[in-house]
Amino acid sequence: MEKGKQKAIVFGVIAVIVVAGLGWFMTRSNERAAEKAIESATGGNADVDVKGGKVSVKTDEGESVVGQNVSVPSDWPEDVMVYKGVKDTTVVAASTDKKGSYTVSLTTKDSAETVKNTYDEALANNGWTVSGELAVQGGTLITATKDTRNLSVTIGAGDDATTSVTIVIAPTS
Repeated sequence: MEKGKQKAIVFGVIAVIVVAGLGWFMTRSNERAAEKAIESATGGNADVDVKGGKVSVKTDEGESVVGQNVSVPSDWPEDVMVYKGVKDTTVVAASTDKKGSYTVSLTTKDSAETVKNTYDEALANNGWTVSGELAVQGGTLITATKDTRNLSVTIGAGDDATTSVTIVIAPTS
């Protein structure tokens, strides 16, 4: 597995562990404990902050925010649409390194078919070349390339009349 993809996976797992293991109501001492654990695992610096229903994790490799009404990273590429009509739910937004790797997960009340059709149009309008589409039970995986970037959009219908959308952007090198 490429080093950049490994970092993205490790960073995402760390963010989920922080949220699942320490919960939304961490005290500063728990934040410090989480920082030490992340620093030990990554060999770098970490800053964990919990407030306003959000958990933020910043390391030398990037940052991740999990919580309600989370915005995408400030340097999110303009040519990658973040689906509108997002349900008020947990969103994970991560910039996993300083080289343009991002992950955003969200849910919407729109159907998986509506979301897929919207992404098909947006990718074409923004100059992305769709390299693959895989229909899976209740959803679709779309892969695309542009310039020196790879994009995957995973769309899946949930059991609770919602659709989940995960967008991953990574450099090709």
